[in-house]
Amino acid sequence: MRYLENHGEVTANDVNHDLFKGELDKNEKGSMYRLFQAMVRENYLVECGKKDGLKVYRCTKNKLSDETEEKEVETSVKEPEVPVDNQPAPIVIERRLSPEEILLGKLREFVHMKSGQWNHEDWMWLLNRPDIREFGMSEGDIGRLLEEEKARYWLQRNNY
Repeated sequence: MRYLENHGEVTANDVNHDLFKGELDKNEKGSMYRLFQAMVRENYLVECGKKDGLKVYRCTKNKLSDETEEKEVETSVKEPEVPVDNQPAPIVIERRLSPEEILLGKLREFVHMKSGQWNHEDWMWLLNRPDIREFGMSEGDIGRLLEEEKARYWLQRNNY
């Protein structure tokens, strides 16, 4: 995620080369493509046209600052960038995430990273992560949110 947030526009080949030294097989590349499509669906990435026959993606989320505790949602509209392949670039509306949305994103990432299954050791690792503990939620509340994300994961995976 940090790679996508810190780089402007990337293709799947850029990610494969930079993060995996070009060693992904065709099945792993297919999985990465499906992950990119999921991130587009969740508005984390936006498609920006094509480059050398490959889709170009750009992260839509702002890097978060220490001001995330504000309750108001801040929005801004970015001007379209230079068109790629003579197609107009999409207008991206960005908003600052609330602390609750940030926590849900971290829990969703955990569920996907563990493919919807984890053991007690994984659970304890999650609970003891400083970036999870900083939200000050009880283990029960985190567990409830995690189980909701798990249910959502399995519904999507089973195409319901």
